[in-house]
Amino acid sequence: MRVSFVLPELNLTGGVRVVGIYAQLLAERGHQISIIYPKSPRAVKQTFFRKCKDLYKKIISSNSEEINKSPFFDHGKADMLMIDFYDELTDDLVPDADVIIATFWMTTAWIKDLSPDKGEKFYFIQHYEMHDWLPKQIVKGSYKLPFKKIVVSEWIADSLLKLENCLVDAVVLNGVDTSQFYAPIRTKQTAPTIGFMYSDRAFKGTDLAVKAIDIVRHSYPELKIIVFSSKPANVNCPLPGNSDFYLCPEQSMIKELYAKCDAWLFTSRNEGFGLPILEAMACRTPVIATPAGAATSLINSKNGYLLDDFSPDKIAKAIIEIIKMDNKQWGTVSENAFLSAKQCSWENSVIEFESALIGSSS
Repeated sequence: MRVSFVLPELNLTGGVRVVGIYAQLLAERGHQISIIYPKSPRAVKQTFFRKCKDLYKKIISSNSEEINKSPFFDHGKADMLMIDFYDELTDDLVPDADVIIATFWMTTAWIKDLSPDKGEKFYFIQHYEMHDWLPKQIVKGSYKLPFKKIVVSEWIADSLLKLENCLVDAVVLNGVDTSQFYAPIRTKQTAPTIGFMYSDRAFKGTDLAVKAIDIVRHSYPELKIIVFSSKPANVNCPLPGNSDFYLCPEQSMIKELYAKCDAWLFTSRNEGFGLPILEAMACRTPVIATPAGAATSLINSKNGYLLDDFSPDKIAKAIIEIIKMDNKQWGTVSENAFLSAKQCSWENSVIEFESALIGSSS
């Protein structure tokens, strides 16, 4: 099967990383993979900016210095097609394929008028993109297009059904590479230690994590905090005091950060998936999660804490319960987290993803 993925740009986001993984695994299963992306994403964005006016200005990527660079395709299993276009993607710029996949709301507009020779149209939805800085009506319109839709979590499927009256064709959870994210059996840390991934975007809920940590530190001032991020902390969204902060850590180091924690916080208000959930669990670190993204599918009372709302008090309570556990209690939750993650392999995910593509095109 010939499969084309259309990206808005090459960058270091989790969404592009997932496409890179599927590109590699589908190629290894015998499919011909093309990755199509614009030569000048800034120019594409500026053109779209003029159409959407200032609604679009915040879409400019924080990774703009990484334009046309991405380590997620270093595997060399996909044909990388850098296309010089601005307003539209035309048939002469795109190879014939069996399937062509939009990977972001913007890219649905690029492929919607392509001929059937370019492939059956799919929309790979990794988030319900209803953010205040986006042109919401255009995003909503992308969900109404007659594409086959694959989403990465039940949370997205539920959101699309309830809020957009839109059915999806397949839910395929992301996987985790347990050869990359792994930690041996261990006991709790000598000093209680909690970690989270930092973002200054409000929907990521860093403020909820900080408030919860402040609450816990009233009773446990020795609480250690480990944080990593792809960009520096913003003064308008400060880190908790005395945090060990890691800026753009090497991929090989991230598993060590997870493994230094007694629990990992996932505090997003809305999230398409949340790759750190599975990564932390694969490193035997229980996750304390708000009810967003894949947390609602992956976390239960045996392998972590799935909260029923976004209350800092409830996050703090869960942290304190982790702190109070003895090594045997914590070890049971830790092992259950690992076993849950182990069931979510990328090998299983690519089989489901492939089935969604083949089942539609057959």
